[in-house]
Amino acid sequence: MARRRRTWCRRRASSSTRCRRKACWAAPKHFPGHGDTAVDSHYSLPVIDVDPRTFRSRELEAFRHFNDAQTRMIMTAHIVISQIDPGIPATMSKVILQDILRKELGYEGVVVSDDLGMKAISDRLDKPETTIRIINAGCDLLCMCAYWADTEVILRMIDFMSAGLKAGEIKERALEQSFTRVAGLLSDLPNHKVEVLEEETFQRHASVAPLRARSLPANHGGATKI
Repeated sequence: MARRRRTWCRRRASSSTRCRRKACWAAPKHFPGHGDTAVDSHYSLPVIDVDPRTFRSRELEAFRHFNDAQTRMIMTAHIVISQIDPGIPATMSKVILQDILRKELGYEGVVVSDDLGMKAISDRLDKPETTIRIINAGCDLLCMCAYWADTEVILRMIDFMSAGLKAGEIKERALEQSFTRVAGLLSDLPNHKVEVLEEETFQRHASVAPLRARSLPANHGGATKI
């Protein structure tokens, strides 16, 4: 088993180097481990009820090799580990991201959230405390795609951050640390020239990726279109 892990880590390092040459960082995911979930976090919030000892020997074991300089970014999971931080998704959990990922495992790189538009967490985004918890938990980058979220949600979260900073609910030091980590990540990538794409390119992309209503799976409690 130890030999397999060493071989896998060497392959990971080689793959990471190839990605970096293309101005792309790879991110191990989803911390602290999605393997024992029975629910898809795109549609609902999974809960793993496992004792701390099993959690550390099983879920965390897969991430213990990602605390070296080769791993620059780790993505969170929208899951609850009920015996570690009851009721709090890992993306919002200071216990999981600070106490376990950074302190216990010694990880020093960037933490990026899973897509905040996923149903596991998107219903919470209208509350300021959700944004504040995500920042205070230790997410350096907040990922938002187009599931059950949109630009309005993103702008509202920015307002929540600004208000939280002014009220002292978000510490400026935390944002400074995130900025330093992200800036370090970007400084190690090739600096490609930024160019505005032609209108025709946007139209071509739109034709192959049309916006459409999102639906929950047919077997998900008979849920209807969102």
